[in-house]
Amino acid sequence: MYKYRMRLKQFVEAPIEDYTTLSDRPDSKPGDSSSISKDRQAFAKRSSSFTDKRDRILSTNPKAVQQLKKKWARIGEEVYVYVVNTKEARNHTEVGVVDREWLEKNMPAVAPHIPEHEDGITILYTNNKGAEKVPMTPWIMAHRLAHAMARMTGMSGNRTISEYSEAERSINEVVNTILQDEYGYRGPTKRGSYRDEREAQSFRRFEILRRKFFEEIGTFRSARNKKLREDFEFLNEVIAQYIITGKITFNPIPQKIVLKKAWGNDADGVRLRGDPDDANQMLDTLSRDLEYYIENMFSQSIGRIFVM
Repeated sequence: MYKYRMRLKQFVEAPIEDYTTLSDRPDSKPGDSSSISKDRQAFAKRSSSFTDKRDRILSTNPKAVQQLKKKWARIGEEVYVYVVNTKEARNHTEVGVVDREWLEKNMPAVAPHIPEHEDGITILYTNNKGAEKVPMTPWIMAHRLAHAMARMTGMSGNRTISEYSEAERSINEVVNTILQDEYGYRGPTKRGSYRDEREAQSFRRFEILRRKFFEEIGTFRSARNKKLREDFEFLNEVIAQYIITGKITFNPIPQKIVLKKAWGNDADGVRLRGDPDDANQMLDTLSRDLEYYIENMFSQSIGRIFVM
């Protein structure tokens, strides 16, 4: 099924079906749906849940909206985006998957303006709390959707599954094996699995090692600029890359991973010990596996509402 979907996706692109901005009046009452406006000029002027002016401008600029539609065209599913700048949206960030009952209870003024899209994916952006550092670009919107998908589960037979968790597991298995076999890391690879303070320090070093490794193999901007915030953000950036480009690509494993510099010189790090061919093959396989997992995430998202 996965391979069939991937081949189909190469020929069929489904752009964002609808993009809507919703904002409320300064004097609006809680739950008053009549106070909600779809006017983009009103959205740009009001600071309810979107407090950064840059985000309001990006969310309403016709060229920026067209760029979002163009960059998200490779998803392969119908997507409905609502950017919600209201008082009742302030306290709902990266909630994940919700149903109509949740929407009507927690965002009663907005709920009547969100149609049911049984054959598509509905996404509500309620704010951008990282706006002081990163404006709400198409990439950031894709990254934040990945965070919401981390909270989504599906069913396989009688077993509850999370494609996001399966993707994390695959990353951990491959990367941990490479760091141990090719770079000689010896120590705990799971939080809390250490026996003493020495092993605890070893694990903290391992987290840095993973992040630095991800920055070497990643081909997206945060990796190229060596600004991946945490090692766990790697998967969210990979999902964003797949949404924007339609594929996942990794660099070959590096000859060395520098953990710390002092006076311009490498003060701490590890070096590749053997032939990298097997490790690079593992990364190639991982990239294909992650594409399948992400495709399945979107398949499971049809008919669902995401709030972030």
